[in-house]
This record gives sequence, structure tokens and C-alpha cells, in this order.
Amino acid sequence: MQTIIITGATQGLGYYAAQTLARQHYAVVLAGRNQVKNENAASTIRRATNNQHVYAMMLDLASLASVRQFVNAFASRTDLPPLLGLVNNAGLQIIGPTEYTADGFEMTFGVNHLGHFLLTTLLLPHFARQGRIVVVSSGTHYPDDPFARALGVLPPAYTTAGELAYPEPTTRKLAVTGTIRYATSKLLNLLFAYELIRRLPALGRADLTVNAYDPGLMPGSGLARQQSGLLKWVWTNVLPVLRLLPGVGSVQTSGPLLAGLISDPAFADVRGKYFYFHRPGDRREKPSSPDSYDLAKAQDLWTTSKQLVAEVSVMKKA
Repeated sequence: MQTIIITGATQGLGYYAAQTLARQHYAVVLAGRNQVKNENAASTIRRATNNQHVYAMMLDLASLASVRQFVNAFASRTDLPPLLGLVNNAGLQIIGPTEYTADGFEMTFGVNHLGHFLLTTLLLPHFARQGRIVVVSSGTHYPDDPFARALGVLPPAYTTAGELAYPEPTTRKLAVTGTIRYATSKLLNLLFAYELIRRLPALGRADLTVNAYDPGLMPGSGLARQQSGLLKWVWTNVLPVLRLLPGVGSVQTSGPLLAGLISDPAFADVRGKYFYFHRPGDRREKPSSPDSYDLAKAQDLWTTSKQLVAEVSVMKKA
């Protein structure tokens, strides 16, 4: 038996990925900030799969101290099999006033990118040989994605990682700012995944694979809960009818496909790819956006992220 960690697994995509992996007899760790929801999800999956090796562990990606505590707690456990996989799935979209993490970073940047950056890099020494990392991104990272534009999600806007972490006040509408930050965070996920692949040999983990996954538009994922009344109605009532169209899936179908990137032997030696599939048996990959392959952006993101998590660590000790 081997262990797989999934962030954001109390509902939606992460939940169905966790359930699939539990059915395949992996030990699954649900990592989330709401321990009650975490425990409830773990309990439900244990009953549904008859796999008692489904665990809930506290992880608040909006607190770098919590990320460090999670990794320390995970490393100290003796009841878990070797770590095979990490699924960086958790994400949020804020349609409202700017929110900040416990460490003072803009919340979308802090949760969708920086918390996962620290989690992944701290876990690297704990992976078994031939481990796998999957980063969940989104078609919203494309500058011209038709579904994103139709739903009011504007294109990403990468300036510098420092400016994304500490944004200047803006006069844009709150909804506009929120969607740009979300789309940008999905671009950051890809920049991080590709840069991690490039750096793994120097980090002593060239044996690991890293891939990214676009689950498509998924009505029922919970991502639209902060949207306006009209857009929320569209997510709830219109998109489910469109699931036969390319690019529209569901958490029930995309979740198991996400699980396959961690567990299926067909992906054991695949690395640095962006997968885009929403139907059983579909294994499409495609190029992500040109910006996602921008080396200068990737290096700026990595270097700045490393500095930010180090600065917070120093401040906490002071």
C-alpha cells in the first residue's frame, strides 16, 4: 500500500479523486482547513469504499505555519505507507473585497499558489521512489478561453510574483479583480509545475514526475458560490445541460480521471504535460498557454516564492 495526499478533498473534484483512489486500495490523506468537513468526508469515503486507510489531516494553505505543521505531522506518523503522490487540488476564487492570508499575502495567490509551493517543496524528501505530483490548473489560464470569457472570468495578468503577493489598491470592480486573480493563479500553477520539473534533478528528486490537469468546467464544484446571482444560476442550471460539449465535465467524471494521473501505470514515466480530458478512456494532452512556458516568469515566481516563505519563517522565529 502507498499513500496519496490530496488538498481540497472535502467536496467536488478532490472528493471524487479521493474516493476513486480509496477504491483502488491506496491510503488517502485528505488535507484541508476545516477539520469537521475533513473528518466527515474521510468517514463517508471509508464507508463507501470499505477502505479504513482514509485519513483527515489539518492543513490551512492560507497559513504557512499550518503548512509546515502539516508536513511535520505527516513525517512523524508511523501508520502511513510510503508517500506515492500529492494532488495539489485546493483552490478558491474571491469575488469581493481583497482578502489576505495569515501571513499578509493576497488570498488567491497565497492559497492557490504559495501554500502549495511550500507544501510541495517540503514534502519532496518524503516521497517514495518514482512518486508523482499533479497540479490542478484550469482553462481560465488561457488568454482567449471562450468558456471563461462567457462566464465573466477575465484573462490572467502576470506582472511580477511580488506584485501578485502584495497587490496595489485598484479601482476595478471587485468581481473583475477577483476573476483576474483566479485566472492568474491557474497560470501560476502551470509555471510552478514546469519549473519544478526543471529543478527536480538539482533538488535530488529527478525520479519524481510532475504533471498538470485541467478538469474542464465542472458544475457542482462549488467554485461559483461567490458569483453574482445570474452567473451562479448559469452554473447551476445551464452548464449541467451542456456536459456533452467538449470542455464541460463534472466532478463525478473528472475526479476519477484526476486520480488516474497518480495511480495509472500508463502515466508512470510521463512528466511535464498538461492533460485535458473529461470522459472515461480519454487521455488527451495539449499545450498550455504560451505564457505558461515563459522561463523568465517561472524563474521570477520560483525565486520570489522561495524568498516569501523564507521571510515568513524568519519572522515567526524572531
